[in-house]
Amino acid sequence: MGTLPRFACTRATLIAILAIAPALVGAKFAHAGPADKIYMPQVDYRELELELRGGWENFNGTRDGDGQQYVFDIGYGITPRWFSEFAVFYSKSPNAGGQVDEFKSENIFLLTEPGEHWLDVGFLAEFVRNRAEGLNELEFGPLFQKQIGREQFNLNFEFSRELVDGAKTQLGYAWQWKHRGNPAVEFGLQGFGGVGALGELGQVHEFKLGPAIFGSAKLPSGQKFKYDGAILLGTTGETPDTTLRFQLEYEFAM
Repeated sequence: MGTLPRFACTRATLIAILAIAPALVGAKFAHAGPADKIYMPQVDYRELELELRGGWENFNGTRDGDGQQYVFDIGYGITPRWFSEFAVFYSKSPNAGGQVDEFKSENIFLLTEPGEHWLDVGFLAEFVRNRAEGLNELEFGPLFQKQIGREQFNLNFEFSRELVDGAKTQLGYAWQWKHRGNPAVEFGLQGFGGVGALGELGQVHEFKLGPAIFGSAKLPSGQKFKYDGAILLGTTGETPDTTLRFQLEYEFAM
């Protein structure tokens, strides 16, 4: 595989890129779920992963109340460059009962070897069955990661399109900064947002960001446990005022 160009890039440059990302792509977009996560361009070959993530969101001062979402994933590193996962989504809308509303097949493909080039690059491809609405959907997009000293930066772009006549392609994004130090407890920032249908970009519709905490531990048996969580604050009128999200992972070799 050819070597990517080695562009000069400072920590300040990466922070600036993350800071202006919402302005570049912040526009009308379908509401992001409180259990949404940030995908990494990483594959643990022949490792089985069990994951539970969830979230709560609140629209203060409105009749919308609280929304909840929980996701259970089971995944496996099929090859050194391909990780596949199956996810079940349970959601509870404001003023309504909960239901299993989505099934999703998630696949991460590595396009570069981690740490080999200036930028780590992967690709996400998902097939979604929206059980609640009786629709199928495709989601896909690039995953980027850059390590500078103890700072780790991640950026996801995700295109989505319902498989029905007349559907329009939407674009969402997520980003993360993590300060690497003690693996048991690390701190950073996370943000989620999106743009409208391609070709119909408009005013800012939804964007949320806030402080995040991360951690991992290797158990005596060789198995691994990871977690992360964030408190996200809405920055626009149509964004939930507060979103609390968490993610737990348990990994072991097969």
